[in-house]
Formats: sequence, structure tokens, C-alpha cells
Amino acid sequence: MYQTPTIKDVVEALESLKNIERPYGDNEGDPINSPGVYNELQSDDQELVNRVEVMLQEYIRKPGDWGEEPNKRALTELEKHGYPASLNHDQYNPDRLVGHVEVGDWTIDLSDPSSENDQD
Repeated sequence: MYQTPTIKDVVEALESLKNIERPYGDNEGDPINSPGVYNELQSDDQELVNRVEVMLQEYIRKPGDWGEEPNKRALTELEKHGYPASLNHDQYNPDRLVGHVEVGDWTIDLSDPSSENDQD
């Protein structure tokens, strides 16, 4: 049976991201999982980012009546442990969740992908 990650699991995973160096280039402030940064990381760092991103998605989301919704308790726990985090419904598309978690100098984007219709 699958279990949702605990705050201990998530904190341990987030701490491992602090050791990843920012790749050379004009990417200051870009999330670690943005294409401009992620594609320049070493493959083992990319795998680590993938694992942490999946774990965070599972931790900060919960099933709702109409799809996934933010898990406010999980977000509060991240804040208590020193990781600023947010996850909310998109202003223009309430079916889409947008958010991030900050760890050290990095931000991890946890937003749902946007559709081309969102940008009209």
C-alpha cells in the first residue's frame, strides 16, 4: 500500500537540493525545475530534482470534490520547518493549481502546466 510522504521525508529531500550548484548562465531566480536550469544540471541532479518534485506534489496536494486542491496543513508544516511554500488555484483557470516551495537559493515550481488557452 502506498503512503503519502511525511514532513520528515520531505524535509530530507528538500535539504538534498541545497547541494546542487546553479548552472552557469542567465538563470538567477529561475526555479530549479525550469527548462533553462534543469536542462543544464548533471543527470544525477536531474533525477534528484524529479524525485523531490514528485514527492512535493504528493505532499502538498489532496483530492478534492472537483480534482486536486491544496493541502493547507502540509503547506503550514513546510512553513514551520523553514520552507516558504504556496499552492493556490490559478486566478484565470480555477482548475489549475499554481505554487512553489523555496529551499535555500532554489525555488521549485509546483504549478500545473498551463494550456495554450490560458495565455489568451
